[in-house]
Amino acid sequence: YIIEKATVKEIDYDRVRGYIKLANETGRRKISERSLEVLKKLELIKENKPTWASILLFGKNPQKFLPQAKIHCGRFKNNVTIIDDDLIAGDIIEQVGKAMEFVKRHLKLKFEITGEPRRREIWEYPLEAVREAIINAICHRDYTESSDTQIRIYDDKLVIWDPGKLPLGITIEDLYEPHRSVPRNKLIAQVFFDIGLIEKWGTGIERMIKACKSQGLPGPKFEEYQGFRVIFMQDIYTEEYLKSL
Repeated sequence: YIIEKATVKEIDYDRVRGYIKLANETGRRKISERSLEVLKKLELIKENKPTWASILLFGKNPQKFLPQAKIHCGRFKNNVTIIDDDLIAGDIIEQVGKAMEFVKRHLKLKFEITGEPRRREIWEYPLEAVREAIINAICHRDYTESSDTQIRIYDDKLVIWDPGKLPLGITIEDLYEPHRSVPRNKLIAQVFFDIGLIEKWGTGIERMIKACKSQGLPGPKFEEYQGFRVIFMQDIYTEEYLKSL
């Protein structure tokens, strides 16, 4: 989509240059063009107007045009008692780091002495799996929906929810097996791939499951629930699950 009321002056070209540097470093895209030419080549600017994707990725103030492009983070004692709350804005690349900072602030951390010079950090949930789920929520959410992406941390689970259901032709059952990659937002996915945030082979969920199980945790649960959510659990025998029995 083109944002008719916006001009190319709404783009932060320092952020674009940062993308070019990272893309060249990863080797996934060799870029020699200048910032504006790169955005046009990637179809992030059309008819000399920024697209939704360019504003989300590189906008000076993305929420000026797309106020729904935020992550609402909360630490809950239960469904009604909120211990901490944060609303993350800015471009969607920096949102990844800010969301992970909130998560790490509220996850338990223990150390394991392994005999190596450095002790091993063991987080309550594997950070690589949580980060993958957050990136997927940001990259593949439906930005035409007015809701924020949400991260909810409870004593016994961590829930990441985003607006929009799975792409047509992909089911929940498919996620647990090797499956094709069907990005909802192709321009965003391309930039995320170029800078190494995602892969293009639909392997992210498999890595999330393996990371959880290698730490002795249940694999994450995937649900279409008024959108799409990923649930990381301490134990399958949660209060909700026991009640369902």
